[in-house]
Amino acid sequence: MIKPDISLHIFFKYYQEINRKNVIKLLLRCKRLYDARNQMVHILVHVMQIEEVLVPKNVLWRILQDNTPVKRKNHISLIKRTLRFLSTALAKISTF
Repeated sequence: MIKPDISLHIFFKYYQEINRKNVIKLLLRCKRLYDARNQMVHILVHVMQIEEVLVPKNVLWRILQDNTPVKRKNHISLIKRTLRFLSTALAKISTF
């Protein structure tokens, strides 16, 4: 990571003049950083949900290790839910 005192020094050196244009630029950068932070929080939530489902010794783990076809409805719904988590996480990561 960048040291905050050095990055702030460079940042304020670039925006030395206090005018409307620079303030608007700073506010837009702050909003973009805030939005990026929120997107990362959502991505991490999805990753935690995937990790929760794909834990070894879990039901889904045993289903995936078994070679027999899946016929039980609750197993099928668990697989669909996991695929939905994976696709949502992948979509959010690729748009980020």
